[in-house]
Amino acid sequence: MSSADKSELRKLLLARRRALSPEQRRGFSETIQNTLLALLNERGIRHVLVYRAMGDEVATDLILAGSDAWRIYAPRTLHADHMAWLHIRSDSLWRRGCFGVMEPQQGEPWDTGMRPAALICPMTGFDRRGHRLGMGLGCFDRWLATHRASLDLMVGLAYACQEWPALPAEDHDIPMHMILTEREVIACPTP
Repeated sequence: MSSADKSELRKLLLARRRALSPEQRRGFSETIQNTLLALLNERGIRHVLVYRAMGDEVATDLILAGSDAWRIYAPRTLHADHMAWLHIRSDSLWRRGCFGVMEPQQGEPWDTGMRPAALICPMTGFDRRGHRLGMGLGCFDRWLATHRASLDLMVGLAYACQEWPALPAEDHDIPMHMILTEREVIACPTP
């Protein structure tokens, strides 16, 4: 699939997400987050790397609120090729980063030895093989290329309407272990 085709697919899947009402997104996000909280507890995860939702993405406020069971880290992106995950607390300072996303300004960085660890990923689209379509910047993909071996669980969050039968996958694309929607938990085949 060409980059133009990927761009068109991204537009279509974003339109599906935007077509959900605010009430639907709120309710679906709560369902997805509650499923994720139970999963993290069940798996004994101690370090959670999670995005801060923006726009109409699946909300992550319940996850970011934290738990005594794990430490929460949010991404700080200095440029498309460098993403660091910083430990956040209730008093963390947030500012809009280089891509317009709210990012923590300080905090202990997550390190590959801090395990068991889970990465929670936003998605524009997904398929049942665990492939994700992001916003096209490649930040998560480049970061995952060097850090996936240090992650015990990689989970994508999306609404069911964002599913596509088979997303184009390139050699550098890293599939998720699992995708959570408001309808189901999709266990993806491991490569």
